[in-house]
Formats: sequence, structure tokens, C-alpha cells
Amino acid sequence: MALPDDQRSSRRAAAVSRDFQAGLAYHQDGRRDQAEVLYRKVLRRVPDHVDALHLLGLIAHERGRHEYAVQLISRALAGLPESADVHLNLGCALQALGRLDEAAASYQRAIGLKPDLALAHSNMASILNLRRAFEGALERARHAVELMPELAAAHVNCAVALLGQRRFVEAETAYRKVLALQPSRAETLSDLAQVLTLSRFDEAIACHQQAIALQPNNAMAHYRLGATLFRAGDLHASEASCRRAISLDPSFAGARSALGQLLRSLGRFDAGPDLLPSCARA
Repeated sequence: MALPDDQRSSRRAAAVSRDFQAGLAYHQDGRRDQAEVLYRKVLRRVPDHVDALHLLGLIAHERGRHEYAVQLISRALAGLPESADVHLNLGCALQALGRLDEAAASYQRAIGLKPDLALAHSNMASILNLRRAFEGALERARHAVELMPELAAAHVNCAVALLGQRRFVEAETAYRKVLALQPSRAETLSDLAQVLTLSRFDEAIACHQQAIALQPNNAMAHYRLGATLFRAGDLHASEASCRRAISLDPSFAGARSALGQLLRSLGRFDAGPDLLPSCARA
């Protein structure tokens, strides 16, 4: 005997709820593959399930599929227009695509709905830094820090804004706050080393080396170490670092140019055309 329509609907809703909750548990546990399977299962049954659309879009963004993320999160937003978190995550995907005006509008909408949303203030600071509006960026980033002192990204945005204003001592302090929160953040170790290179070569070199230990195949980290070693007067070690950067990224024009300059400093003028950036070749 067939079940009445209301019973079938009730069972269907219960199954959808179970699948979504299981997917959410996987997602919170960092098991995105399993979460994605269940979110898609939910959407096959309920194509406009706003939470599944939103979280599937978030997974797409985390995996670098930003266009697809924008599509999914925009669909979710149609059903959740007052959700600050959805506006925030849409802004993140838009920013990753370089659509900064739209991203800023999404962050502003999120802030309008939830004024104490630290991530939205921090992300606005990052956009202002990209636009070289450093004073406004610093104000936003510091407000984000007040709202969430443990938010490493907000301290990073403070540091970038301070660097933009050439306030190097304060920038160093901001980077050290990031590392107090995330000691293994290689990018910040490298950025701090760039600040220290202005006056304290030994500390700068140590920071670069820590960054490389964490990301040994990062060509930029080797290049930055080479540049610091050059400024410190250790030309042979600088050469080794530049060559390592080039071996990791043969198209790295900056490293090739630096190596050519270094070899000329050593009186070795037989570097050859392969050390020139491609745009500079005859």
C-alpha cells in the first residue's frame, strides 16, 4: 500500500536533513570529499536547498573553483538575503577572481547585517591594501583585531598597511603577532624577513631559512633569501639561493635578473643569455 503524500514528504524531508547534517559533520571535520558527495545528494532531492548550495560553494572556493563558487553561493543568497555569512563567503570568492568592487560590496553588506563580523572587516582591509589605501586599510584591520584578537589575517592586513606607510617597526610587531598565533606560517616568516632585511641581516636570514624549511619548493622564498644574502655581502650563498629559485621556477624572471647582477658583481661576465628575462632577450 502506498504511503499518503504527507508521509512520503515527511520521510523525504527527514532523509534530506540526515544527509545534510552528515555532510556538515564531514565538512567541519575537514573531510570535504565526503561532505561534497552528501551536499550533492541533498541538491538532487532539493535543488534549491540554500544551506547545501552555500556550503558546496564554500568547498568550491576552498578548492580554487571560484567561478563555480560564485554561482552556487549566489543561488544560496537568493534564499538567504539576510545572511551575513553568505555575503561574506560570496565576497571571498569574488575577491579571489579579482572582482574587487563586487567583493567590497558583499563585505559591506555582511557588515551592515552583522557589524561585529571581524572577517568582513579584515577582508575589506585586504582590498584597501590592494588599492594602496593604507590608512583606511589599517583602520579596518585594527577594528577586526579588536573584534577578534586571534584572527591572524587581520594582523597580516595591519602589517601590510603599516608597510605601505613605511612604518617598519610597527609592521614588524604586527608580523610577530601573526607568528605568535601561527608559528608555522611560512609566508609571514618570509614577510617578516623582508622587514628585518632593512637593518638586521642575521635575523632576516634566519627567518627566510625557517620559511624555506616549511616550504622547501617555494621559489620566491629562495629568491628572497638570495636577495638578503646579497645585501649582507654573502655573494656565493646568494648565488646558490638564486639558482635554487630558478631550478624551481625556470620562468622566474626576477631570480634570473638577480643572478645575472650577482655574477657580474663577482666579475663573471659569461653568464649567457639564459640568465636574462625572456622579455629582455634579443
